[in-house]
Amino acid sequence: MSRERREYVFNTVQTAEGLDYVPAPTRDNERLAMFKGRQGVVIPWLQKVGTATAERTFRHIADAGSDSDIEEAASLLAVTGMGSAYHTYAQHFGDEVMFRRAKLPIMIDPETDERLSPENLIEKAKIDLSRTAELASVVEEMVFKDRSPNMIARKDIQLGRALATSAVTLAVIKHNVANMRMDRVEMQEAAMQAAHTEYEAALDLTDALGVRPTMAQFADERSPLMQHFANNPKELSQTVYSTLVSEAATAGQEALRREA
Repeated sequence: MSRERREYVFNTVQTAEGLDYVPAPTRDNERLAMFKGRQGVVIPWLQKVGTATAERTFRHIADAGSDSDIEEAASLLAVTGMGSAYHTYAQHFGDEVMFRRAKLPIMIDPETDERLSPENLIEKAKIDLSRTAELASVVEEMVFKDRSPNMIARKDIQLGRALATSAVTLAVIKHNVANMRMDRVEMQEAAMQAAHTEYEAALDLTDALGVRPTMAQFADERSPLMQHFANNPKELSQTVYSTLVSEAATAGQEALRREA
């Protein structure tokens, strides 16, 4: 009997070294004031804004977008979630642990035989993304308050796990696995293959960008990812792209620490 897939295994050695996203110095006066005199705060802040952007974008598209827009947004967030998870989850222990695992959605309940519907899968993705945004906010708060590096690293690992989990859920949505009619083992295999396809898409996008695609880049209009979409308008539908840009602007304004 074939083994029922419950996890997707990430290779922690994803790509060559030197492909981390390094934000350009900001031109925004409020951000400059917020970051002034603080070390190591820029990426956590961008990550906080980026994950909030991801959560809001998917929620908006899932509630009001077409099926194709939902699948496109799911793919975008799966790919960037996997790229982000590399930094916050796998990279911490990549030298010691070759693989990290993310739980796949259970497509058919083993006790009741109830299938996970497309609607419930979308709700799961919303919850997963909300959890990711919450954890990113906690990490950013800890960094701004100069908490101990060990405390931050532990919370960062939790964030990475949440990013990986949301990414595989979104991959399953992208590939419409919930509408397939197969047995439990085959459904879990299809979920695993969906996750792997989006993982490979993340590697392909890394090649195109020259950096790993991450959610933090949503918060920086000059990032390689956002420039890529601005310069290649056919990459995303107008609905997904405009929602992404709008939500990033709103999340960025709300996240400003004007008292800093």
